[in-house]
Amino acid sequence: MKKGIIVLITVLMLVFVANYYYSTFSLSSTSTFSREGISLNENYYLGYGLNWSGLFRPKLVDVSLRNSDGLMIDQNNDEVEIVPYIDMEKHTGTLDESGYKDNLSKGTVDYVSITDADISENNLLVLKINLKDENYINSVYSMVLSYKIFGVPKEQTIEFDGFLD
Repeated sequence: MKKGIIVLITVLMLVFVANYYYSTFSLSSTSTFSREGISLNENYYLGYGLNWSGLFRPKLVDVSLRNSDGLMIDQNNDEVEIVPYIDMEKHTGTLDESGYKDNLSKGTVDYVSITDADISENNLLVLKINLKDENYINSVYSMVLSYKIFGVPKEQTIEFDGFLD
């Protein structure tokens, strides 16, 4: 009996460790805007297919974008503001503010803070973009996903081409 419990605990630990190290996020679709189609200080919403492969569901903590120089784009950036959401309706491709409000009134979009979202195998990550500087250079190089599995923190970096053509 004691030997069986030890074997069971060992197997469960191996499954957890394997899931922790081999589970990953991947982007299955991306959206961009042309620079000519964007007005300064207006909100735009870009949807990205975000897939999870793993036995246990993670809890997203943060989604950050990193420039090609390695620096993170934070919420207080002078050139661009980026706020991540999960669209629970999985409807967003590219929307401007009026398109967002129209879809919201129809109930075809449901944006939830990434920290409140239940992550499934197929998710739709939405980045709310507000371009503040017309000289902004699209130097976004990667997306950094911070998450937890059973309370254990993990981070993953995904190559990302940015949001402007």
